[in-house]
Amino acid sequence: METDTALEPQAHLEQLRAALAERGWPAEFVGTAQRLALRVRNPDDGGLNIDIVSRDGRYRWSQECEIEGPGVEAIMAAIQDILRGVS
Repeated sequence: METDTALEPQAHLEQLRAALAERGWPAEFVGTAQRLALRVRNPDDGGLNIDIVSRDGRYRWSQECEIEGPGVEAIMAAIQDILRGVS
C-alpha cells in the first residue's frame, strides 16, 4: 500500500493546482514522489513563489506549518496573500 500513500498527497496537491490555474495562478509540481511539493508563483512577479506540501490530508507551507482554512478557497486566499505581500 506504499503506492497509495504516495499518490494521496499528489491528488491533494492536484486539486489545489487546478483551482489556482482557474484563477490564473501558475503552479507546478517540484521535488520527488517521496517529497512532492507544489510551487505556486505570483502571476505578476514570477520571482515570488512558495512551495506547498500535503501531509496527513492538510496543506502545509514547505516548513511544515499547516495552512489554516476551511477548504481550497481559504487555502488559495492564504497563498495569494503571502505572494502579494499582504500580511
